[in-house]
Amino acid sequence: MPAPPKPAIVLEWGALYVRGGLAGEAAPRIRLASPLGALAQGGERLGETVWRGVLDAFVAKLFAEELLTDPQQRIVLNVEDAALPRALRRALAEALYDAGAEALAFAPGLACAAVGGDAPTAIVLDVGASSSRCAAVVDGRLLDSTLAYADAAGVDAVAQALLTSVPLFKTLEAARRGVASLCFVRRRGKDARGGPDVEFEGIAVPFAARGASAEPLFDDEGLAALVAGMLRAAPIDARRDLAKRVLVVGGGALIPGLDARLLDELRTLGVQAGIVEALCARCDAAWVGASLLAAATPLRGARREDALPDLFATHGALPIVVAPQGP
Repeated sequence: MPAPPKPAIVLEWGALYVRGGLAGEAAPRIRLASPLGALAQGGERLGETVWRGVLDAFVAKLFAEELLTDPQQRIVLNVEDAALPRALRRALAEALYDAGAEALAFAPGLACAAVGGDAPTAIVLDVGASSSRCAAVVDGRLLDSTLAYADAAGVDAVAQALLTSVPLFKTLEAARRGVASLCFVRRRGKDARGGPDVEFEGIAVPFAARGASAEPLFDDEGLAALVAGMLRAAPIDARRDLAKRVLVVGGGALIPGLDARLLDELRTLGVQAGIVEALCARCDAAWVGASLLAAATPLRGARREDALPDLFATHGALPIVVAPQGP
């Protein structure tokens, strides 16, 4: 009797963090600083040689020192942003193959987040590091025609506003560390009641700066405009149901008050919306969804000689995980 297949390795590749673990686990085992954000921003001017050098070293350490798991005889399921440059995806795939991975599968992060948040039909709003992204997911399938981005509405915009208000942070990275711990989102048109200054890493942060720093998330091109624009791109007969199920995930979702302000702003745009509460940590929703799906459904991965799949493709009973297009 053949041995059962080994659980897939599940890797979520974000701009700030890479999360990893095995299929079926309830939470990622590891969270590491990601190399993808800097590589994607550098673009093709960095060249594939630079990409491969960085990714080869990162992936080798990932398996040997962090996950402590041999990728041989396992499928590696990669959860990615569908807009990741194709050349960078290929460089990442080659690094994984070189590290011993025999087969790779791919899934778009927004659709996985919907499953991880127990909202397989929803508007998924991922408040990320340098930008936010939003799309409609229906029965676990990402509607690619609704995928939209807000480039200046992410955690870094909040961190930059905090850095401007409190120069003692000195660097954007230092301010970014303080966002989830210090900042909060005020209700629309209302000033927050006064409160004490807070000390963070030896820096006194004024109460007013904590509340004002999140305002860039809700400017004219911010999160509410992103969701409203996505709804206009969704199928007409699905818009009402989708509006009632907005799932907010990503690192920015941890900022207190964000959900209530988002609903306030959407109402001013004529959208009556509702928030879906995720059943897992919001920042881990995409990884958790991929873990659940990979454990529940047999995966067929792409081998090195196969073509990289289209992240919007469908395959069998698991619509958001895609396998090779063919040799």
